[in-house]
Amino acid sequence: MTVMNKLKYIALFLLFTANFHVSWGQGEKKMIQFSGLVVEGDSLLGIPGAHVFIPKAGRGASTNLLGYFSIPALPGDSLLILAIGYKKQYYIIPEDTLQDMTVMVHMLRDTLMLPEVTIRALPSERAFKQAFLALNLPDEKQRNYMQENLNDQIMRRLLSESTMSASMNHRYYMQQQIQAMEQKYMVQTNPLLDPFAWARFFKDIEAERKKREARKKKQKNDSGY
Repeated sequence: MTVMNKLKYIALFLLFTANFHVSWGQGEKKMIQFSGLVVEGDSLLGIPGAHVFIPKAGRGASTNLLGYFSIPALPGDSLLILAIGYKKQYYIIPEDTLQDMTVMVHMLRDTLMLPEVTIRALPSERAFKQAFLALNLPDEKQRNYMQENLNDQIMRRLLSESTMSASMNHRYYMQQQIQAMEQKYMVQTNPLLDPFAWARFFKDIEAERKKREARKKKQKNDSGY
């Protein structure tokens, strides 16, 4: 092999290596922190609980109570934004993005208009008159029963012994859900080490003890001995 051929092989090898490094450097993308605010329409009202998902990477995040989210992504990633009651939104991160970026995503309501429906209890006015004239009103004995059920003592006993209503249960569940969303990315504290939690605990025990004593006293007075 002549010196000329050796130089040709060396030049081809160096050219191939340089192209490999250039292509590898161009194919490498820097991870960025993609943040944003998901709002309703043209307003600035944030949408809590909206889902921001990157299908290609298989990861996503949810917006907080103010509609804010933050997620690691790559330039060129396609994002899918979903929220109940709103139309899907897509966003593509520009390829030339070199640093963290923040955007505002406007969601449009997905409203479905249903035809008007008129609901009538009876088919006609004549049928309503007949049903009204044939209505059986409660007699005096039944009215007395109703008055007894509305007795002040019975109502007080029901108030003290009744459990939480459906609205109270719903309110408690929503408070717990909101608290869990707020503390999702925060350091969890141990309630056993919270002196205020212990104070509320002993206060609730004392209040429950007083309720039981008052209930027993009231039952004793009602029974007459």
